[in-house]
Amino acid sequence: MIVEEHDVVLLKDGREGTVVYVGKDPLGYLVEFPEDEGEVEEISPDQIERVTWRIKEQ
Repeated sequence: MIVEEHDVVLLKDGREGTVVYVGKDPLGYLVEFPEDEGEVEEISPDQIERVTWRIKEQ
């Protein structure tokens, strides 16, 4: 699964957040969680269940 900046992702633990940064080496993501007052957490690819929303490219 390809995850990009600004994608909204559902984690396997049920939380949903917005990807604010994609790290390349090693692959990882910083995800912001609005329900946690904008807390940002480092997430590994195996923690992501699926992308729930993506900006539509024109």
